[in-house]
Amino acid sequence: MKKLVLELNKRLLIVEVENCDVTIDKEGIHFYFLNGGKDFIKGNYHSICKSSELTEDVAKGLVGIGSYANTFKNYITNDSHKSNQKQTSLESFISAIEAKGHYWGENPYGEEPQDISDLGEFTVMMRKKHQAWQEAESRTFHLEKTLIFEIV
Repeated sequence: MKKLVLELNKRLLIVEVENCDVTIDKEGIHFYFLNGGKDFIKGNYHSICKSSELTEDVAKGLVGIGSYANTFKNYITNDSHKSNQKQTSLESFISAIEAKGHYWGENPYGEEPQDISDLGEFTVMMRKKHQAWQEAESRTFHLEKTLIFEIV
């Protein structure tokens, strides 16, 4: 289970889970996995939406307004080649995730590299590429598996 806390206009908990039912009560979030496993995150939460259902209007309530009219805050502060403002609230939301070292929607390295055995030096290069892909994958939130909660 991947988790990320964001401090935006609202405090958010982003969670990626697979094959489970989720319930929220006054004690926290309960995850009931189809394989019989369970997990629990203690606290007071309100469900916002599945990430695949995140719209521009919902994102507007989550992110900060930029310093120019009709723009939104760019949460990436040390990236000089990117604009300081975002045109949409969804872009702003994604910049907040990227500012925390995570990725939204897809692994930036694309599809998982294939394992090629017994090819000498080429295998070493493929292992390095595969390790980089795995590291990025561990920090990628996939839209069909990700839930967004407000921390109340």
